[in-house]
Amino acid sequence: MDLNGLLKSVIFFNFWFVLASCSSPEIPLESLNQTASEARNEFYLKSVRPILDNRCVSCHSCYTAPCQLNLADHEGIRRGVTKAKLYDGSRLVEADLTRLGIDAKSAPEWWTKGFRPVANEGENSLLIATIEQRRKNLTPVNDTVKESAECPADEDEMEDFIDDHPEKGMPYGLPGLSDKEAGVLHRWVQAGFPTLTPDLRANLKAAAPIDQIDVERWENLLNQKDPKSQLVARYLFEHLYLASVEFRDQSAKPMNGEVSFYQLVRSRTEGPIAPDVIATRRPFDDPKSLEVFYRFQRINQTLSHKNHIVITLDDKKWDRYQELFYAKAWSLDKSPTYNDKTKSNPFLVFQAIPAESRYQFLLDDSRYFVSAFIKGTVCEGEAAVNVIEERFFIFFLDPKSGMSQQSDSFISQIARDLAIPAAEGVLDNFYWSYKSSQMEFVKERQKAFSKLYPNGLSLGDIWDGDGSNSQAALTVMRHYDNSYITQGAVGGVPKTSWVMDYTIFERMYYLLVAGFDVYGNVFHQLSTRLYMDNLRVESEDIFLSLLPVNDRQVLRQSWYRGEWAKKKMEWLNPFGGVSAQPRINYTSNDRKKEVIEKILRERLGPKVVADPTLDHCCGPFASSSIVQKLKPLTETVGGFVSLLPDITLLLEYIAVIPLFLKRGCKATLLS
Repeated sequence: MDLNGLLKSVIFFNFWFVLASCSSPEIPLESLNQTASEARNEFYLKSVRPILDNRCVSCHSCYTAPCQLNLADHEGIRRGVTKAKLYDGSRLVEADLTRLGIDAKSAPEWWTKGFRPVANEGENSLLIATIEQRRKNLTPVNDTVKESAECPADEDEMEDFIDDHPEKGMPYGLPGLSDKEAGVLHRWVQAGFPTLTPDLRANLKAAAPIDQIDVERWENLLNQKDPKSQLVARYLFEHLYLASVEFRDQSAKPMNGEVSFYQLVRSRTEGPIAPDVIATRRPFDDPKSLEVFYRFQRINQTLSHKNHIVITLDDKKWDRYQELFYAKAWSLDKSPTYNDKTKSNPFLVFQAIPAESRYQFLLDDSRYFVSAFIKGTVCEGEAAVNVIEERFFIFFLDPKSGMSQQSDSFISQIARDLAIPAAEGVLDNFYWSYKSSQMEFVKERQKAFSKLYPNGLSLGDIWDGDGSNSQAALTVMRHYDNSYITQGAVGGVPKTSWVMDYTIFERMYYLLVAGFDVYGNVFHQLSTRLYMDNLRVESEDIFLSLLPVNDRQVLRQSWYRGEWAKKKMEWLNPFGGVSAQPRINYTSNDRKKEVIEKILRERLGPKVVADPTLDHCCGPFASSSIVQKLKPLTETVGGFVSLLPDITLLLEYIAVIPLFLKRGCKATLLS
């Protein structure tokens, strides 16, 4: 019988796919003594870790983990929980930093900072208590995960907590662990919750043998001592510090599919000594170290979609960075310093690097950077995404267009007006001082637009991805407190679209990623939220510049309805695009739709625009009868479609496949 015959499915709400993972044999409890290193490691990695990954990590990872309990990393398990609120919209003073692996080096250090262990030896473990509570009580829950987060500090508080909230066992709001899963965790806790031996922890942080040459090569590049190279290294670090770095592209990965990911860090030590990470609040803060080395530290924790944003550093990227930064004719007399007044303004700090190179660097991996806006340290949250529409397209001004050709001289004149609310201290983050500078910048840019585009924009002013980069068009899809970025233009014509230039792109990155402090005070977080409004409007205004003048105000007002919104746009966000009529011939009454279609069909081309069908969907299941039956839906047209929601999720229930079971494996459903 073929595979499709075994997939008896019912469809509604979301696709689910089968991930097969082989189960390990039972490890005798008596082999888990503290000196049996190999048995301890094997028990944790093969028996405990899969349970945590399958049942816990979806909530307990990243900064959004309830009570900051990070179960994606063995060090997070040892650290435990804290009552300190990470997301607090009312605090006047910055919170203490609690970044796992950075702000403390061991569990005892974390315990002095207010954390409490959850996996104490014996059955009094908070972890075991919450697991057993859910197994006993499967009643529905009323609160979201975020609303439900409460952190009992000890056994007495745990008892009171369960009495008051019997439904709040773990996994919260989901089926309890099976007898087998719970049994493994019971045995693990009774044995003193052995995670990994010190030797194995050290080995896991070291570069994988297959990556060793690449790691040394890139570290040597980033740690050159001449001023020009140091400025480039600082620029690359401030933009890539959040990335999950891999050192080969998909086609060059090992046959077994295993890939190690790395984080770019600043270290007090150079290779081959293990990195000693310099902890600063923001990546552009003064490291205050006599020597600073840029190092690649291996990522050990379970990867989560919330914070896994991949950048590939391969031979192609090496050549590209040489072309953009190292081979170009520009110079710097002395090494860069960290000035408290200017360090958060990349237009001042990096003005020696040609602006076209910096912009092209962002464009080459635009999906990574836009994804970082949404994820980053925030991971998820209404505050991060409620300033954007449910779905929209992003395009970019071409780096070789008129505005970009003049960007070095123009940016040097207005660089100080491009500051963003990312400074330290309460008084340095008030929004209105930044807003006045932003409005002044928009006025100056309009003057520059008038000189550089006296005859208006054309389709040729939109970046075409150099004919092959599908990141020239991006689709942002938002649902409540999450958002997803995909390459190409996906779906029908959206309500709004953006066109970003370098000044918008760079500010947005420093506002939402490098300069955003999730531990910051209310003034910083509010100013960030408000300033993002400005950048959204600036991007929309450049898109509107592609439309006939008479269409712009009507469309703009349809996006911002109501008397207050109208006055706000008039006073605080007057039109900041190109004033002249565009050099685009229109033949229809729906000019917004027409210009988007012209960009996609005439400017970008088939290699850049995403395929709207399901031909490239669903990986190994692309040929399944389910996907084939869904294909006609992508071609359906008609007025009734406008009544449907922007995004519809489908759910496919897949029966366990006997073939997997014959091989001693189990099937796990992943959303």
